[in-house]
Amino acid sequence: MLDERKGGALPRQASEQASRITERAEATVDRTRELMREAADTIGEKARDTVERVQSSASAASERLRQDFAGIRGEVETLVRRHPIEAVLIGVALGYLVARGARG
Repeated sequence: MLDERKGGALPRQASEQASRITERAEATVDRTRELMREAADTIGEKARDTVERVQSSASAASERLRQDFAGIRGEVETLVRRHPIEAVLIGVALGYLVARGARG
């Protein structure tokens, strides 16, 4: 009779232990899923922040280049107005060099 109780108790204990292991595994999977979502959200936020910083930097660099180009253009215009003959001669010389370089 003792053997019958042991025989019935052992499978029940194994089943209970398997249920506990399954519950712990499910809890671990749920927690892992939650952590993965949080990590994905964090990565997404950092990526958005990085994109915004890059866009801001590119915009600032573009504006600086526009200002620099406008400044250089203004200086060239001033030089041409002060020295028109020299500017024409420089233009002719550059045209000649470009044409000669294009030929061969």
